[in-house]
Amino acid sequence: MTARCTVCGRRWIVAAEQAKPGYICPDCAVRARLEKSGIIKKERRNQSENP
Repeated sequence: MTARCTVCGRRWIVAAEQAKPGYICPDCAVRARLEKSGIIKKERRNQSENP
């Protein structure tokens, strides 16, 4: 079963019990933990830049 991450939008193959609304992928979960602990700073995007 696949689930879409609510943070980054990537699709992940997960177990059926993990595929619920509000799924956060492992990459985003680790990133959130590191931001919370202060190891990395939150990414700021310039609104005037168009990627």
